[in-house]
Amino acid sequence: MAYHEHHHHHHHEEDGREVHGIGISSHEGALIGTLSGHIPAQSVDLAKEQLSAALTALAALIREAGGIIGHIKAIVSEEGRGYQISVTDEQAAVRSLPVSAYRADCAAIVFALSENELRAFLEKTLGALIVPLEDNDCCGGD
Repeated sequence: MAYHEHHHHHHHEEDGREVHGIGISSHEGALIGTLSGHIPAQSVDLAKEQLSAALTALAALIREAGGIIGHIKAIVSEEGRGYQISVTDEQAAVRSLPVSAYRADCAAIVFALSENELRAFLEKTLGALIVPLEDNDCCGGD
């Protein structure tokens, strides 16, 4: 069986959280950058377009720096709908609330880049688009 290296390196702010929710690990000579969070958008289609553009920009930065792309992938999904229920007298009024944040999970597997380069590229392209889960966990669990 082959030996596999798998190290996780996270750049933390003083409060201990990852900067922009970005994680960097290494595996068999590749760097793996990950980011999960929410994309605030008006529709899942807009979130998909924004994420697609950010991933295309990320790929361009990696190539321009001489990096090799193993795989860049992302999933964007719509979370459940919400409802506002208000009672003013005896009747309850229910209003459907539009979904305004979409879940995004991204991974970039690259070669021939430093951890700092990959982190900077992820911050530049995805960091401004995706709100890390811990920063947008306003509503608690199920």
